[in-house]
Amino acid sequence: MRQSLCSIVLISITAATQAAHPVDGVWILERIVEETAAPLTPAGAAVQQAYDLLEDDPSLRCEPASMARVWGNPNSRTGIRVSADHVQLDHELFDLRRSIPSEASGLSGETLNLAGTAFAALGKAAYRLEGERLIVTSSGLAAGYLRTGTGYPQGEGASATETFWREGDRLLLELVYRDPALFNGEYRILHRLFATGESEVPVYECTDADYDWFEQLNAEATEGEQP
Repeated sequence: MRQSLCSIVLISITAATQAAHPVDGVWILERIVEETAAPLTPAGAAVQQAYDLLEDDPSLRCEPASMARVWGNPNSRTGIRVSADHVQLDHELFDLRRSIPSEASGLSGETLNLAGTAFAALGKAAYRLEGERLIVTSSGLAAGYLRTGTGYPQGEGASATETFWREGDRLLLELVYRDPALFNGEYRILHRLFATGESEVPVYECTDADYDWFEQLNAEATEGEQP
């Protein structure tokens, strides 16, 4: 009888440790709920003013400009899996893979693509759990762009915090940037995502992009304005 009871307890403990975390799943952006205006310093405003979409957007090289760029991309999936020793985030966009260790381990993880290339603009990250909330902190970010449409800049040494939690059947993600050189205060974006029901994130297979479509659209608009 004692052996059977111990076996039941062991099975129960094992099942509990394997239970999915509330943020686990494959998610896709539904909409951005809130976004503060980037509190740019004069140095930040100068970087934004010099920004040229057709020359400076790292997407042209199949590279992420920032984590804000990745999370803000429409129609691309992200898989999240919380395990005993790390968090795995797989982003469809640019085939990014983030294996993130816990803060307690004293380690940090880089973001790689499927080819094994690391992206310094996304820094190095570690995570912690606060109740059912998952918090990922990234530091040592390299220069990039938070918004490739507006040219909001990301400076060397900036940091970012991603906080995930469930609200009903939706996933909320608060992304907060801190950059003492380029920002006066914090830049905050609140995202809402929905579950796709999928078990895997598809492969993106990015190839070098171009903006021919953008230039063609501008040309057509200009021609339409002519008498």
